[in-house]
Amino acid sequence: MEPIQLKTPSGYTVFLRPFLTFGQRRELEKVWASKLKVDADAKRTEFDASAIYEAEDLAVSFLVEKILDKDGNELAGKPLETILSWPDEDGRCVYDKINEIASIKPSSQEKKK
Repeated sequence: MEPIQLKTPSGYTVFLRPFLTFGQRRELEKVWASKLKVDADAKRTEFDASAIYEAEDLAVSFLVEKILDKDGNELAGKPLETILSWPDEDGRCVYDKINEIASIKPSSQEKKK
């Protein structure tokens, strides 16, 4: 399958794999499971919501193939660090697509509906 080309509002181009492998999906599930606490005696569960951020960041490492700057030059370095240094609207654009592919959580656009 061809990579997905995503253009951010500021003009960066991010190339994303269009799917997670089974192994990558399991790694994301491990993040969720590690943040869930079940107390069977009290019939209570607790969930650490930081799992959302941890899973999203892990999905970035799985799905981002390369990033081009506004002039079409490939950016070196770790994709996560690069994306986290961008303006909010650019980062959200990428994370919305990551969430769509990885089914982590609804995109910020879906929440507005």
